[in-house]
Parts: sequence; structure tokens; C-alpha cells
Amino acid sequence: MIPVNRQALYLAPKKPLIDWVNYVFPGEDKISSEEPLSNDWGTVYLVPEFLSEEDFKEWLKENYQAFFEQELYEWCEDEALWPNPLTWELFEEWFHFSFQSVVLDTIDLPLEKEDEEDDWDF
Repeated sequence: MIPVNRQALYLAPKKPLIDWVNYVFPGEDKISSEEPLSNDWGTVYLVPEFLSEEDFKEWLKENYQAFFEQELYEWCEDEALWPNPLTWELFEEWFHFSFQSVVLDTIDLPLEKEDEEDDWDF
């Protein structure tokens, strides 16, 4: 296992986000919010390295909107249905997030990116 020069942000939906999805798509099967961390709804983002969790949280507060928009887009592509404004307080209300300082690559192959056009430049 090889350490990489990244750390990780894990985001998973909380009940308010699940309630919003169920409201936006009323004809679909309802999504349960009872066990939000026990399913595949979370996303892992590779992020820059930070010296401390406090540094990470400060960085996340400055950059949360890009993650918020990406997560909402994964659930609903119609931005007109998104909540407005997308505040830090709403982000904290809608997402579980955790900072992972150790990221190990378990595969001895180069990392591939699908579309470098959409890279975020933090």
C-alpha cells in the first residue's frame, strides 16, 4: 500500500437532504434516511493535504459550495429545484462530513481521470 499526496473528504447525506430528494421526486420510491452512513450514497473526494483537521475545516468552509453543487447535481440536475442560497449552515445541516488524513493506494496502477475539463482548481 502506497501513501498518496492527498487526503480525503467523505460526504454522506443527512435526513434533510433525503427529505428534499423525496420531495423533489414524489413519484419515485421513497429513500430512507434511517441509516445514512450504511449505504452507498456517500462520496469520497480526494483533497489537498492539511496539517490539521482545523486547517481542513477552514478550507472546507471556503470551498463547500463546489461540493454542495456537485452533490445536489448527483441527485437532481435541475438547478431550479435546488435550495437557495447554498450556505455553509445548510451544508452542515444536509451532510455528514469527515476528514481522512491517511489515504493509501492499494493498486499498483496509475490513477486515471475521466474528464480533466471539469477539474476543480482549489
